[in-house]
Amino acid sequence: MVRQEKPLTVIEIAGLLEEHADDRTRINQLGRKHLSFGLRGLIWGLRIYVVLMIVAVIANIWQSVGFGPHG
Repeated sequence: MVRQEKPLTVIEIAGLLEEHADDRTRINQLGRKHLSFGLRGLIWGLRIYVVLMIVAVIANIWQSVGFGPHG
């Protein structure tokens, strides 16, 4: 059986929106963290890996459809 909850009032919704705005302000004040050299290298390595894998998948599809060289 589904439990029916009473709908929120306009005052409750306004309070929730105000809390959300305050939270967003606090989050924006934190700023960005600087990543270490090793972590930046890892992220760039993963980006390059993803691009290479996309190229490999496209080449595999291209070959399986019949447009590539047949061995």
